[in-house]
Amino acid sequence: MRFWRFWAFVAAGLLVVAGGYGVLAISRPPPPSGLTYMPLGDSITQGGRRTGGYRCPLQAKLVDAGYDASAVGLSGFLNRWTVTDCPDYWEGHGSYMTAEIRAWFNADNSITQLKPHVILAMVGTVDVRRGNISQGPNDLRNMLNDIFIQSPNSWVILSTIPPLGSQVKFFDQVIGYNKAIMSGAAEFPRVSTIDFYTAGNNIITACLTDDGIHLMPAGYDVLTPLWFHAIRSIGAGMAEINKPK
Repeated sequence: MRFWRFWAFVAAGLLVVAGGYGVLAISRPPPPSGLTYMPLGDSITQGGRRTGGYRCPLQAKLVDAGYDASAVGLSGFLNRWTVTDCPDYWEGHGSYMTAEIRAWFNADNSITQLKPHVILAMVGTVDVRRGNISQGPNDLRNMLNDIFIQSPNSWVILSTIPPLGSQVKFFDQVIGYNKAIMSGAAEFPRVSTIDFYTAGNNIITACLTDDGIHLMPAGYDVLTPLWFHAIRSIGAGMAEINKPK
């Protein structure tokens, strides 16, 4: 009898451990009570596994300024690109075009579930690199439409895409593509913009890695305060932003 009790105890323990692992793999923290923002985009949003791109510095700037702010998203949890020394949740999908990013959040329901107060969107770099230049701006409009259907009270801050190095195919199409981004943004009342292209183009050699696509730390140093000031600038219309802790 003792033998069977022993193995029953062991089996129960294994089930608890297995069940705990399953919960660990899929559970999410409870929704934050203060300002929530979702980093949304491609590999520039995904950042690097060591620095997290702009995400952790932006979180630090918001907290230092007195905001009860939390990043949200379903991509950062238990992800190899997650930075462990800051609250790191996001929706960054490397090598994805705008339509693919839209399809992703439609499939995982991240915006519907989380309804972030602010969405920081930088999309289109991959579209340009792949020659999806005429359709990309329409994909952006469709993406913004879906965002506001799923979360009507969110505010989107949309960035121009950064310059590309001359070794990258279609690099000379970025200026025109950014004009289309700005034009599309103007069609939505709850979308504001930042011009990362102009700010980064001034120091392009310091901003880009050798592949002419991804950002060096200096590039993120330019981008982070642009996001920060844009969030603060829309605070008058959003109580969650306008009330620091």
